[in-house]
Amino acid sequence: MKKFLPFILLFFAGCLVFKFSDNVIRFTVDGEKNEWKNPISEVYYDRGDSSTYFSFAKIGEGEEIGISFKGNKTGTYIGTQEHSENYLIYINTASGTYSSNIFAAACTIKVTEYGGVGKRIKGNFSGKLYNAIDSTDYVSIKDGYFDAERGEDQE
Repeated sequence: MKKFLPFILLFFAGCLVFKFSDNVIRFTVDGEKNEWKNPISEVYYDRGDSSTYFSFAKIGEGEEIGISFKGNKTGTYIGTQEHSENYLIYINTASGTYSSNIFAAACTIKVTEYGGVGKRIKGNFSGKLYNAIDSTDYVSIKDGYFDAERGEDQE
């Protein structure tokens, strides 16, 4: 046992130093429920264009979902054709790329918690996203939820 004690102590010390991600995103696309726990994530506020950006990727499957909105506080961000610059939701799947900025689709992003760097950003989202190649093809996202740790601000 004494032989393994340094390795055991090193393991527990490493657990205290390295923080494991607990980011999660859930959403329903055309009736299919998705929940990605600990996806590859990038979450930050960009001071240059005053926007918050989320990017979640499913490891090894080529799927990605992104969310962005103007601002860095709690509130409801409603995207319409007149205000399409205020938000973006996109999803890349095996069947195509769908985005809210194609035809300025109506989407809603509600931020319920917006913490500082190293703290949590949480909220809900929904909307209709159009295919980047075929304008008659779209998906509906509902029951979207995100909870992620905010990274360092960027310029």
